[in-house]
Parts: sequence; C-alpha cells; structure tokens
Amino acid sequence: MFRPSWDGIENGFKDEKLRVLEDVKMEAAKFKAEADEKMNDLRSQLEDQTSTSHDANARQRDELLELRPFTFLGEIRYRELKQRWGQVFRADMAPRLFMISCAALIWTNWPRNSGRSQDHQIQAETQEGYLPA
Repeated sequence: MFRPSWDGIENGFKDEKLRVLEDVKMEAAKFKAEADEKMNDLRSQLEDQTSTSHDANARQRDELLELRPFTFLGEIRYRELKQRWGQVFRADMAPRLFMISCAALIWTNWPRNSGRSQDHQIQAETQEGYLPA
C-alpha cells in the first residue's frame, strides 16, 4: 500500500533530477560557447595588435637603417631623431654647428691679403689662432 506511492515519488524526483541535469548541461554548453566566442575575439584583437606593433617596429627599424654615416640632416630632423632614438642615435655634429664650422673653415682659408705669399698667410693664421701650430 505504501509501496506504490513511494515509487511514484521516487520516479518524480528522478524525472526532476534529469530535467535539472539537462538544464545545467544546456547552460554549461551556453557558457562554453560564449567563452569560446570571447576567446576568439580576444585572439583576433591580439593578432591585430601584434601585426600593428610589428608594422610600427618595422617602420622604426627602417627609419634607423636609412641613416648612414655622413648624412646631412636638417635641424628639425636631427632633434626628432635625437628625441626618439637618443639611446642609439649619435651625431657628432648638430647641423647648426656644421654650418658654423663650414663658415669658419671658409673664412680661415679665404685669402685676406692677396699680396702675401701662402707661407706668410699660414704663418699669420697660426699666430692669430686660426690654425693649430
């Protein structure tokens, strides 16, 4: 007499348990699908950032490789390179100093007294401090 009612209750709990288990499995599959989608989005973002970073690094590397010894740079370009690449960029002479040096070189080698001989000219420039003795 009590046996059939217990069996019915037990079967009801088993059915409820199976429904809840199915719901949990469905939700787990749903969460897994969302996580996979987010993971794919993050991977694609990472690939985009990596490729952007790689392109920027390649441009910067090319910029450094374009520089050659004895290349003349404008003052603005010199300052940009010095600011950006101070740890690896070295220029022995700034553009303005180069122009001053050229002007001084031209000035010291320009014949001042055409009546003097070359030896007298060099001797005079050495005494005046234009040329090292």
